[in-house]
Amino acid sequence: MTIAVIADIHANLHALEAVLKDARQRGAERFLCLGDIVGYGAQPEECVQLIRSIDAATVLGNHDAWALRPEALAVFAVSSPVTPGLEHSRLRLSTASKRWLQHRPYTVQEWSVAGVHGGFYRPEKWPYLDSAGAARASFQRQPTTVAFFGHTHEPGYWQEGGDRLIKPTPNYALRLGTNRRYALNPGSVGNPRTPSREADPRAQYLLFDSDNFSVSFIRVAYDMRACITAMREAGLPEEMMSRVESGY
Repeated sequence: MTIAVIADIHANLHALEAVLKDARQRGAERFLCLGDIVGYGAQPEECVQLIRSIDAATVLGNHDAWALRPEALAVFAVSSPVTPGLEHSRLRLSTASKRWLQHRPYTVQEWSVAGVHGGFYRPEKWPYLDSAGAARASFQRQPTTVAFFGHTHEPGYWQEGGDRLIKPTPNYALRLGTNRRYALNPGSVGNPRTPSREADPRAQYLLFDSDNFSVSFIRVAYDMRACITAMREAGLPEEMMSRVESGY
């Protein structure tokens, strides 16, 4: 079975459409969405509807929760460029989409893999798996050999017992071993954050082939101009448009 794993769409419909088209062309049979469908971008309702239409196994991301529960903003340190996207999502989401998001779990387990937005240790707090300590804590609760996480917008993977996030080059493929557990991040569909020295604004996702235990990290070009035009028309911050355009 080939599973397309996507994360951090952030209301970027143009990127999401390009990723799903590419994934299908590469043989994707199932879809796993690691949350943060909304926030930042201009088309949250359309993105939620598209994720629902493909019957993706989906977890709740922090931006999804913040858009549903305004009071949650007081708990987290949310920078000013983030707030307009959340408010836009809150206004644009239909009642049906809000209800669907509200019922997304913090973790999912399907097709012998698991997914979470942040980490498996206290997933409701959306921890960042950006250190060896955080990875160790998450591995202690990880229910499957292979699992996927998002939140950092940075493609890469942890091996259980390892001391660093292994960062793949674009379109990198690897065969996983069977004697250790893995936590893999597909990167961000709608808001990639690559190092400035190698800035790459293309949408990011990964494919997992459960038959041969292999993973491919993939980047896909999309109509960025149309995305930025939609953001501008929605009155979203120029800083967020700049992030989309630059890829870091």
